[in-house]
Amino acid sequence: MDIHKPKPVHSLREFLSEILVVVTGIAIALGGEQIIEAFHWRHKVHATEAAITSELGDDLRWALLVKQYGPCTKGFLDTLQTAVIAGDTPTLRKLDEMRAANNPFPAAAWSSGTYTAALGSQITDHLPEGRMAIYSREFTWVPMQVQYQFEVFDELATALTARLGLPSTPETLDRRLTAIQILRSDENGRLAISDAMLAYGREHLSVTPSNPAAIASNAAQAKDCEARLLAIQAATKP
Repeated sequence: MDIHKPKPVHSLREFLSEILVVVTGIAIALGGEQIIEAFHWRHKVHATEAAITSELGDDLRWALLVKQYGPCTKGFLDTLQTAVIAGDTPTLRKLDEMRAANNPFPAAAWSSGTYTAALGSQITDHLPEGRMAIYSREFTWVPMQVQYQFEVFDELATALTARLGLPSTPETLDRRLTAIQILRSDENGRLAISDAMLAYGREHLSVTPSNPAAIASNAAQAKDCEARLLAIQAATKP
């Protein structure tokens, strides 16, 4: 087997030439490695941003859902308050049936898991400067919407206990009316945050609510909610 032996260096010029070849080889190797790593991170950034954008699009669909149901929710609370004050058990039972069939406070599957996972990774170091801060502004509102949703569930159940037709005391009436006021406050908060999320996502991230078919279906259900409510209101008029 022939073994290539290094040539003896006869001059400083040959020595510097050999050094230059070695240094150039190392530089090319390192440069190639950096190019590969940069390509790798570019791919990860693109995939992560696509996933975050998809998650945000879903959250914006839920924000739009809150707005779509806004008119029905307000009318429902007005009718509920009137019925609680009057002790109108038949109307309260109809409102409870309506809640079961087409809740004026529809539950939403708010999510921020993809965004949270990105925060805990090195991906944030490779995003364009300020990009993560923009995402953070949007996803900060998600846990607030979740909290409102839990509170609405509890307070609506409290307000609708009047449907049972049990004897009412000043204390129970006050608690039910307080629950309705909390529901009004929560609804105002939900609407304000939804408006902010939709506007900020559109203006700063060019992200809009996802799934047009689901949006159309939600709009139809919101209209059905209003129709059910109008029928209940019409039945209570003398």
